[in-house]
Amino acid sequence: MLLKRVAVSVLTATMIIISPVFATINADAKSSPKLSVSEYKTKYMTEKKNYKIKLSNAGKSKVTWTVKKAKGISSPVLKVVSKNKKGITVAPLRNGDGTIVCKVGKKRLECFYSVYLKQETEEADKNLTADELYQKALDNEIPVLRNQLYYDYETDSQQRYDDWYYLDDTENFTVKKADLDNDGADEVMIDNTDDFYYFYGGLYLDTFDGKVFELARGDGMSEILSHTTYNDSEWIVYSDTSHTDRQYWDFSRYNGYGDPVETFSIGWNTPEDSYESHDVYDEDCEFYYKKEEITEDEYIGYMKELGLTDYLKEETILSN
Repeated sequence: MLLKRVAVSVLTATMIIISPVFATINADAKSSPKLSVSEYKTKYMTEKKNYKIKLSNAGKSKVTWTVKKAKGISSPVLKVVSKNKKGITVAPLRNGDGTIVCKVGKKRLECFYSVYLKQETEEADKNLTADELYQKALDNEIPVLRNQLYYDYETDSQQRYDDWYYLDDTENFTVKKADLDNDGADEVMIDNTDDFYYFYGGLYLDTFDGKVFELARGDGMSEILSHTTYNDSEWIVYSDTSHTDRQYWDFSRYNGYGDPVETFSIGWNTPEDSYESHDVYDEDCEFYYKKEEITEDEYIGYMKELGLTDYLKEETILSN
């Protein structure tokens, strides 16, 4: 019984000592300054009206606000209507994007903003040519729109982008043209000459109904973007050739309206029960083409047909 009383006393004393510490930590967490727009998230603005970003828990600290335009944007995008310790109110002047910085004492908070005066811009641009629209996007006068299907792994379903972004700093961009969607008109291909990883192969733009859309964009080392001619049509290709357990190429033929009308894939995987890494395929790998399992010899034949001989073994190329 004595031991139990001692144990209870020690536990109680420990809780008394520790509890204020946790209370202080929780209080500090709750009282930390924060913006109504989550840090590094974007506040989207579509009309010429006032937009407010609130600041909470500033306490007695000094508060300063700074509105910055992105590099590549020539003129101020926002007008500051008011600012104080409770927030900042801004009003869009024109299309563009940038950053709003709030310093609370020594703490720095940031959020992004992006302005697309949709109705006004659509009316002004409705009669422009494709080349004129592309140039306005490159000059950051209008945004690139995204309205595309993508696979959301969190919900295990197809979702659709419906937002916009600006190209911003285009100083190191290279711009080329080609008919990427088989509609008889050239689309624009953009790449960054100084940084391959900026676009992972490129950014392809198209125009429709007086707007500039993202047709395709590289997205990481598992989705390097390229294009090729096959069977008298142009195909947009996403590929992964950098991993040691697989290589694949996903081909899509577009119809001129931003949607693929035909798709297929070719590639190889290391078997799941294999513990060996493969820089290049061998007879133990699993080969596939258009969702069908194929042999190594069939794989080699299709790769040659598709113009992908750079990814075949040298002796295979030389022997045929």
